Amino acid sequence: MSENTSEWDFFKRIEELEKGTKGIKQQVDEEIKKNDRFLSDAFMLGLYGFLLGFHAAAPKSRNPRRLKDNWIAFLKKRGVSAQALGILEKWMTALCEAHEE
Repeated sequence: MSENTSEWDFFKRIEELEKGTKGIKQQVDEEIKKNDRFLSDAFMLGLYGFLLGFHAAAPKSRNPRRLKDNWIAFLKKRGVSAQALGILEKWMTALCEAHEE
């Protein structure tokens, strides 16, 4: 009889751990959602700040397109993702075109 009791205690403990794990998972999921929003906001603010810096530097440069290429190369060496570089390059090219007009 004592063996059965210890077996049932083991299974009860597993059920308790599963319940606790589910609660922790819900908390983690909520934190991930918060962090996703924070990271998205941080990316957008960084993007705007970077583009404002380029917008200020481009008119002072003799060749804004070369400046753009140098900035992109600098960021690429530091491991910025291809997706982020693509977005930056698109907007920086548009700023170069605006400065050329």
